[in-house]
Amino acid sequence: MSSTNQIKKKPLERSSFEFMVALLVASFIPLVPYWIANLCLWLVIAGAAVYFCWFSRGTIDYGPWRKIFLSVCSVVFLFSIAYGQVRERYQEANIIPPQVSYLTGWGPALGPSLAVAGNPPKVISGIAKAQVTVDGRLLEKYKDKFQLMAVALHVINGESYADKASLSKSDLVRIRNEDILIAIPLNQQYLEEMELGASTTSFDLLAVPKGMKPGDFQTLNEAEDKGAQIIGKGSAGGGIVVSPNQAHP
Repeated sequence: MSSTNQIKKKPLERSSFEFMVALLVASFIPLVPYWIANLCLWLVIAGAAVYFCWFSRGTIDYGPWRKIFLSVCSVVFLFSIAYGQVRERYQEANIIPPQVSYLTGWGPALGPSLAVAGNPPKVISGIAKAQVTVDGRLLEKYKDKFQLMAVALHVINGESYADKASLSKSDLVRIRNEDILIAIPLNQQYLEEMELGASTTSFDLLAVPKGMKPGDFQTLNEAEDKGAQIIGKGSAGGGIVVSPNQAHP
């Protein structure tokens, strides 16, 4: 076959190249968090605005300082709009709204009444556990970033709630699209405080970033400093451990 009859390869036309780039970008966007995609969009808009300030027909004859001034004004104006939107998208993706009622129940674990005696106190009957119930359906969108855990504590003698150490902690529980029961083993300090007369138990539900472990913090303040979020609270009194069948509805 002669060379004149061969089909010559030609480079992509501009429209075809732009289509391929757009297709590549469209394929990449679902792989990144929405707030990052939103941020990139605003950066592209800001870049286009700066380009327009320097090379549009109306500004091409302006001096460099005038172009710089216009560019700065454009970027500041766009930033004032973009900041709120990007921040809102970031919070939607990374901060769980605390005002939603994720906790649907809290109280002692079901079973025989718990009794302790001795110095130090020892469990002589029952199960030294409390429990909380969580509506996992409300947290489904966060399951790839967070796990759940719960803590139980007494606050006595005016001590700081957030700085209370030796918390009774549950294990980490993955988020599931159902009601989730989280058991909290009650530690020795809890039993000692109970024997001394502490009767009101406070419960906190924590969303813990994946990779963080219960042993990584000793207080609620430390947990928040390391990225955990307190997303639910409850309390019960009147002999919560002594009467396990009186769990909060």
